[in-house]
Amino acid sequence: MMLAHPKLLETFIDHIETNEAERYCWLNRIREVGLDNALSEFEQQQRHTSGVHLRNHSSMTGPTNS
Repeated sequence: MMLAHPKLLETFIDHIETNEAERYCWLNRIREVGLDNALSEFEQQQRHTSGVHLRNHSSMTGPTNS
């Protein structure tokens, strides 16, 4: 299996390694919806809370600080 977005997965793993409650919640979410969908949800959550893009897509634009 070729991983399309290794940086996103690395960020996700770092996130769940730092907090047992988060790890439990995200692992349950992976069981419910699958890894791809859970990673997509994680990416959206991270973008919403921090404004940081974990993937570089030209079709996605984030908030600008002008």
